[in-house]
Amino acid sequence: MAGHNLNKKELYKKTLQDWIDKVIQGKLWENYVDLHIDEVDKEFKKKEKWLNASLLLFNYILELIDVNDYNAILVIPLSFSETPTDLNDLNLMYVENRLDLTPPSFYLFPLRYNSFEKTINSSSYIKKISDEINRKVYFKEEKDGDEYFRVLYIERG
Repeated sequence: MAGHNLNKKELYKKTLQDWIDKVIQGKLWENYVDLHIDEVDKEFKKKEKWLNASLLLFNYILELIDVNDYNAILVIPLSFSETPTDLNDLNLMYVENRLDLTPPSFYLFPLRYNSFEKTINSSSYIKKISDEINRKVYFKEEKDGDEYFRVLYIERG
């Protein structure tokens, strides 16, 4: 069984490295080209795997990029809400129970990329989840009509 997991890890890393190389070579961050976790493995089409799988793959991405030149972000869309979110309610269980229909995805940007910085600066830092997963976690909520669109942004800690 351990060999099977090692093969999966190596396959995931190869897929992620191919995506990273393509983004860097084509400067695809300018077009916000992302990679959804279900594109890495069809196993990740199952919603109940999204949170753990996205955090695992994000760790692999952080191992593969040059953190002196690039930053990666994990984006986890949450379901719409009719009321504003109480930031004190945000924890991993809350997130897992409110995942949207779109699987989490990854973005890659050069360090200090303006659009990335604006997104993070306009979001709320969530210390509880950040401490739980040892990453910087941000939450953004925007009202559109009668609904609040909600998303988590995770970057390296």
